[in-house]
Amino acid sequence: MSTIFALDIGTRKIAGLLMEQEAQQYTVHHVVIKEQLPNAMQDGQIHDIPKVAQVIREVAAEISTHTSEPITEAVVAAAGRSLRTQRGQATIKLPLNQEITWEFLGELELSAVQDALSQTSQYRVQTAVDTYLCVGYSVVQKYLDDQPIENLVGHQGYSASVEVIATFLPRIVVDSLMTALRLAGLGIQSLTLEPIAAMHAVIPPSMRMLNLALVDVGAGTSDIAITADGTVKAFGMIPQAGDLITRITADHYLLDFMEAEQVKRQLNTNSVIRYTDALGNRLEVSQEEVLALIQPAVATLAHKISNEISALNDGAPKGVILIGGGSLTPHLDREIAKYLQLPDNLVRIRDRASLSNIRGANEYLGPQLVTPICIGCNHLDQLAMKLQKVTVNGKTVHFLRLSDATVGDALLNAGYDIDRLIDHTARTLELTINQEPFTIRGHGRAPTQILCNGEPATLRTRLQGKDVIEIDIVENQEARPILLQDLVEQLRLYKSLIINGEHTAIIPAITVNGQEQPLTYALDDGDSITYEPVETVGAALKRAGVEVVQSSITVYVNDEKVELKGPPRVLINGQPGSLDLAVNDGDRVECRPQSEARFILADIFQVYQPYRLEDIKQITFWINGQPAGYTDQIHGGDQIRLEIDHKE
Repeated sequence: MSTIFALDIGTRKIAGLLMEQEAQQYTVHHVVIKEQLPNAMQDGQIHDIPKVAQVIREVAAEISTHTSEPITEAVVAAAGRSLRTQRGQATIKLPLNQEITWEFLGELELSAVQDALSQTSQYRVQTAVDTYLCVGYSVVQKYLDDQPIENLVGHQGYSASVEVIATFLPRIVVDSLMTALRLAGLGIQSLTLEPIAAMHAVIPPSMRMLNLALVDVGAGTSDIAITADGTVKAFGMIPQAGDLITRITADHYLLDFMEAEQVKRQLNTNSVIRYTDALGNRLEVSQEEVLALIQPAVATLAHKISNEISALNDGAPKGVILIGGGSLTPHLDREIAKYLQLPDNLVRIRDRASLSNIRGANEYLGPQLVTPICIGCNHLDQLAMKLQKVTVNGKTVHFLRLSDATVGDALLNAGYDIDRLIDHTARTLELTINQEPFTIRGHGRAPTQILCNGEPATLRTRLQGKDVIEIDIVENQEARPILLQDLVEQLRLYKSLIINGEHTAIIPAITVNGQEQPLTYALDDGDSITYEPVETVGAALKRAGVEVVQSSITVYVNDEKVELKGPPRVLINGQPGSLDLAVNDGDRVECRPQSEARFILADIFQVYQPYRLEDIKQITFWINGQPAGYTDQIHGGDQIRLEIDHKE
């Protein structure tokens, strides 16, 4: 288990959590929350980097007193206010009698993402690239000959189209986060987008067929995400949240900001509110009076949140989930329900206590800690983005993507025109694969030559980390040969796994005409290819060169030395598994020897059978001199005695 430092940098507070994961449970070991310095952040945006860095340093220092090693990295998040979503579309005419391949579809999707990127700025594409990072996209719809279709792969026609919704993050947000952390002596372990992280824990994929709105009401902003049809379809934000109520309270009762915060926090628990005003007067006021004072502002905030939800969703959703400290604002949920014309029970606050798979931090059972917990969970589940660093023709390019980032993603973020890199007038080869006929489509007269780490590559080639990409745009170039690597990508034989914590690329052994060949081998018409798919955990471990170590112990049975062996402990994505279970691209696999505690007394009969069991009437056992039964645990070095009563 690895412990992480999750950091939620909010407008009013910075929360640091020490977290770890075991199976599907997450444990919060320690929580440190500190107030931001005055004017350090406004509306979710860092304004004074040194001030923010100072508080981050204080939070990290306090958390580090509970760890055995110094904290050097943090799992962080970008606020939802920074996100931009944009639809993009790409259409291309298809060559006659050519099937659409996975690689072709991937290139078409990249073209659609570039179309979305170009629309994020009123200026030319290069300006948008310099300003925004693409942090992910989802395919909304595919079309064949202008008709919707579920899957384009394998089809033939006159034209193919893809429509995507892409998410972009301003580079300034990442730059300011990185600088603040650097000044605090920390690096970015991964970056999560706050609404996406909250979605992961609060509205899991199984619920995203429902049309729901998730609203994270903080201090300076209210971040909104909308789900429908199995995906997150939109993000939004309004630059008002809990501070709006605090300011009104401060102005009316002549309070400094923090005292007004304390007044606001008493509203849900105290019938009489006590406070000290800016002149030093110690006063008290009824709960009803303060509620009446803030009611117009609560209604205004609810109205703005509701309007943004309706605009993003093209109408009211089926339900609204509220998180964040600002969601505790009295009657905010009721007012949102009124404006969206929803029953009160369909606008609900989701608090920390409702997250059943979270242990620890029992002093924070409200909604205030949900977002930082979600940030940590998102990283522990391998869903957070990492800062990818590649070199393209000698120029360093940073961008954010998940582990499946490709050469095309790097070139898109480097400002290359994806459409210029694609030529769909491709040749085909007729092959035999595992004794079955197969047609592979090539790259045509591609106007580019791409190398990734010195090897020929395509836009769909996956990045491994710190990659060096060389691209040469050449006009009127001859068609590039179809390589064995192209076949691997089209058949999707490549599996990217995390084995015992290490990223590992798994590709089966492939022979061409009876000889094993490298991925750079140029295929020809009539070639016969054979391979054995890597379908199980055991096969993947063998292909990765990971030794499968059985657990074993030595015991003594009636003074005879007996060695017992057992299967290793296998976890697949944190769940118990076995070597013969299926393995899929992106899986996390752990294979370790079992602890000796798994062996029981009955296991000795796997190797120790001095008599035929059918001839035995009864066996009496002792372990280290103590009476025992079949299911009692045994450990290495145990002295076991058997007293056997035979049948007559």
